[in-house]
Amino acid sequence: MPLYDYRCQECGHLFEQRHGWDEHAAPCPACASASVQRQLPTFAVIGRAGSSQAAVAEADPYECTPVGCERPGCAARLN
Repeated sequence: MPLYDYRCQECGHLFEQRHGWDEHAAPCPACASASVQRQLPTFAVIGRAGSSQAAVAEADPYECTPVGCERPGCAARLN
């Protein structure tokens, strides 16, 4: 059975749970709320030189717009 990561929508607690893909998550172990959301997994990336880096499959916290970019160091960064 796969291991899933969850975040409680009420208290923000992160927890893992092992269950089948068609089963629902158990309530939050910290506050017993049933309002939990499955998180995107973290995975490892192996580079060409054999080095390993953790890559997180999450939304980028910076937003690029047609006017400019909020990312630090970006050439299109807003002034």
